[in-house]
Parts: sequence; C-alpha cells; structure tokens
Amino acid sequence: MDDCNRREVFVGSRRVGAVVGKVFRKQIKFSKHALRTPPALALSNSSLAQAERLGATSIEITDTENGIAYRADIVHFRRFAFDLQRGGFEPQKALVLDRWSVTGGNPPGNHRMRIDVGERVPMKRTVHEAEPIQLSLV
Repeated sequence: MDDCNRREVFVGSRRVGAVVGKVFRKQIKFSKHALRTPPALALSNSSLAQAERLGATSIEITDTENGIAYRADIVHFRRFAFDLQRGGFEPQKALVLDRWSVTGGNPPGNHRMRIDVGERVPMKRTVHEAEPIQLSLV
C-alpha cells in the first residue's frame, strides 16, 4: 500500500479502516463481524460518510480468517444496503453477501454463513399489526 495516499477512517477514537486511493479498505473477522440473518456485511454510517469525504468510491472488506475480499462500489452499496441498528453499535448500513463481489480465500457455504442445525439465532423483532389494505378497481 502507498502510505502517502492512505487516509485513516475512525469511528470515535477507534480506527476502523483506511482510504487507499479511491478504495475504503477494512479488515474484519467474518465469524465475529458478519451478520447471520440475513447474511450480510455492515459499515457504520459515520465511517462510510468519512470514507466518501476522503475520496473513496468503492469498498473492500477483507476477512482476516480466510483471506476473502468482499468488494462493492459505494453507489451500489448505498443503493442496495439496508439500515441496521444493533445494540451497542452506531447506526449502520448492511449489504447482503450475494451483492458483494467476492475474491480470494474459500467463501463459506457459497457466500452464506453456516448455522448448525438446532442453533438458535436470537433476534429482537417488533411486531406491528398490519392495517387492512383496500384495493379498488378502476
């Protein structure tokens, strides 16, 4: 990497990655940081905005456990990502694994995380009663 063209990205006082050239690069441990349901990778809204201010036009997230690199243009990421708020974390946007370009390493289960049979993934969901929908034919 060209260190004179490297600009660090922080969330608070914690370094989360760097913009190198026009690429926002970040390293993660997939087993610890990837979402399970749906299988996705997330970025904090603040780190993504900071990377864009530093000139990034694409994202590369490398899994340090198996060498897989997940890549997406920021325009693609913003278009298809969904908002996410996990307890204890800042607001994030997440992109499902099938929407990343994947290279290197050995992707788990065709880009999907494996969940052992019988394993329960705790999820907090708010259930709202649906309003009746009326359809009218014109």
